[in-house]
Amino acid sequence: MSWDGSDVMRLTYSDASNWGPSWSPDGERIAFASNRDGNSEIYTMSWDGSGVVRLTNNDVPNGAPSWSPDGERIAFSQRNENWDIYTMNANGSGVARLTDNDVYDGVPSWSPDGRRISFVSERDGYSEIYTMNADGSDTARLTNNDAEDRTPSWSPDGRGIAFSSYRDGSGDFEIYTMNADGSGVARLTNNDLYDSEPAWGPALASVAVAAVQTQTAEARTATATSALVAAVQTAEARTATAEARVAADSTATATSALVATVQTAEARTATAEARIVADLTATAASALVAAVQTVEARTATAEARIATDLAATAEALQQEPPAPEPLTPIPTAPEPLTPAPAFRVAPATASLLEPAPTPTPMVSRGFFVNSVRVPDETGLPFDFQNPVTLSLIGLMLTLLATSVQLFRGR
Repeated sequence: MSWDGSDVMRLTYSDASNWGPSWSPDGERIAFASNRDGNSEIYTMSWDGSGVVRLTNNDVPNGAPSWSPDGERIAFSQRNENWDIYTMNANGSGVARLTDNDVYDGVPSWSPDGRRISFVSERDGYSEIYTMNADGSDTARLTNNDAEDRTPSWSPDGRGIAFSSYRDGSGDFEIYTMNADGSGVARLTNNDLYDSEPAWGPALASVAVAAVQTQTAEARTATATSALVAAVQTAEARTATAEARVAADSTATATSALVATVQTAEARTATAEARIVADLTATAASALVAAVQTVEARTATAEARIATDLAATAEALQQEPPAPEPLTPIPTAPEPLTPAPAFRVAPATASLLEPAPTPTPMVSRGFFVNSVRVPDETGLPFDFQNPVTLSLIGLMLTLLATSVQLFRGR
C-alpha cells in the first residue's frame, strides 16, 4: 500500500499464515515466512506477489527474514532445540549459523553498512537487544533491564536503533529509540495499547524520531563546533609559528645574501687591487727600463763628449801655443804675490794628492793682465817642466776618470 494507507494490494493467497515481510534493497522482491507447505519456511516473491520461491526446506521452524544491504544474503531465525540466528544467500544456498546458545536468539536486523546485525536474546535472563558482526563475532549487549526489549530496527544512517519494550511498567509495549551503542534511550509512544515492531522511513518522517535525532545532531554540532574552534586555534598557532619561521628564514636568507655580496665585493676588490698592482708594476718596470735606457744613452753621450774634450785637451797640450804679442809694460811696481801652496805628486799607490812642503817665498816672474799671467821670457803660460804643474794635470785627469766611472756605475 502507499505511505498514507491507500492503494492496498493483496500479495499472498492461501489458507496458511504468511508473516514477517522484508523488502530487498532494490525493491524488486520480498522475503517472508509462511507455513503454506506444513512447516514455517522462508520464501521470496516479486513485489506484486508473483514468482514465489521457497528458500528453506527442513523440519524445524524458520522465520524473521532480513535482507542484507547489498541484497546478497538473508539473515533469519531457525528453531532446532532453541532459536538461533543464521544467514544464507539470496537463493537459499550457503547457510551459515551465527549463534549457538541454549536460549532464544532471534529477530535479526542488518545495519545499513552490512557490518553488524542486531538481534534479541535471552542469554542473560531477560529479552535484551544485542549486536554482533555479520559473521557472528564480537557480540555487544545494548539494553539491560528487567523488562522485555524486542524487535530492533536500524535507522537508515546506522546511528540509531528503534525497538519495542514495556520497561516503564505500563504492562504494554511502547516504541523507543537509542544510539547504536545503547546510549541515549528515548521513549516515542505512550498509550494503553500495544505498540511494537518499529520500522524506519527513508526520510525519518516520525516527529518524535526527528526530535531525538535533532537533539543528537545538536550535541554533535556542539562537539563539532568545539573541535572546530580548537582546530582554528591550532591552525592560528601553527600559522604564527610558520610566519615566525618564514621571517627567520627570510632574515637568514638575507643575511646569507648580504654575506655573499660582501664576500663577492671583497673578492672583486682584491682582484682589482691585484690588477692595479700588476699594472703599476708593469708601468713602473716600463718607466724604469726607459729611464735606464735614457741614462745609458746620456752616459754614452757624456762619455763621448768627455773623450772628445780629453782628446782636444791632449792635442792642445801637445801643440805649441803661438807667440804672444808683446805687451806694453806697466810702469808700476808689481805687488808682491801671495805664494800658493805647492803640491807634490803622491806615490803611485796613493789615490789622493798630499800638500807639498811650502816653498820659499818668491816673486813670480812676468806680469798679470786682467788676472791672466803673462808669459815670461820662455814664451809659455805654464812651466811644464815644473813638478807642480805636472801634479795638477795628473790630479785633473784622475778626477775626470773617477767621475766617469761613478757615472757609469749609477
